[in-house]
Amino acid sequence: MDHSESAFSAGPDPPHGYSDSSDMVGTIVQMVQNQDRVLKDLYTHLSKILICKRRIVDLFPEVEGAVVKIKASNAEVMQMQLKRQKEFWFLLKIACAQRDSLSPSFTQQSTDSETVSQLLDDNQRYMAQLTSLLQDATQETEHSVMDQDWSWIQFGAVKVDSQ
Repeated sequence: MDHSESAFSAGPDPPHGYSDSSDMVGTIVQMVQNQDRVLKDLYTHLSKILICKRRIVDLFPEVEGAVVKIKASNAEVMQMQLKRQKEFWFLLKIACAQRDSLSPSFTQQSTDSETVSQLLDDNQRYMAQLTSLLQDATQETEHSVMDQDWSWIQFGAVKVDSQ
């Protein structure tokens, strides 16, 4: 055997200069398949995230409307409460004035009793309105955001293929 022939047969490369790369090709094919599977899962999750985002964006007007209604109802309740407080102080003032007066005249008593009667009637009316507002607010909370179907955001709902 010639020295040059032994170098070709003993070396890691065959005489034509190519080596067996089937392991490398198999690894690359497996990597591409894994990448495809991971990308598919990623796109699936991204599409579900986009659907959730769209649903949340669609809920914003309803939430904003509810906030506006709550603020308006709160302002109305505060106005009624303020008026009720003023009426209470007025009634208290009348009661104190009657107690302090030594000899109230009949006409003064009649006028005061009519005023008290009217204030009590007004107070009853405002209390009925307040009760009605509170009932309306309670009924609206039955349809609040918390009562919506939020099952679509549960973590267990996402199924991942592990092939």
